[in-house]
Amino acid sequence: MPLLCIGADDPDKEKLREAAKTIMYDCKDKVSASDADVQSLLDKTLPTTKEGACLLECIFTTSKVMKDGTLDKDATLKTLESVLKKDKDKEAKMTQVLDACQKEIGKGTDDKCQTAKMIAECLQKQGKLAGLGPAS
Repeated sequence: MPLLCIGADDPDKEKLREAAKTIMYDCKDKVSASDADVQSLLDKTLPTTKEGACLLECIFTTSKVMKDGTLDKDATLKTLESVLKKDKDKEAKMTQVLDACQKEIGKGTDDKCQTAKMIAECLQKQGKLAGLGPAS
């Protein structure tokens, strides 16, 4: 998943990853996403269907990455706090990524699913630029 590109294998990261998977499967049912939509996210690729984008929106909203259809930087940092607090460099990079995406996306679009996809694209792009590679 886009946000789980924070590296460092530890129990906190594993808890975060497991929580994200639980949310993803709950959201899959809510938005009628397909197994292929789920697999796309597990493969760390962007969704190609409306249901896949809505799956992202549900995950982001449930995990507080999005609030009222926009990126919520502060809540995202709080969600990732248990992993980021151990690495101030990654915390600074993640803050930089979130700042850039908040600026790039702004209020997004009226379509929250499309905005979620825009957030995921931005997090991937800015994460790479900041040197935050995808989690394995």
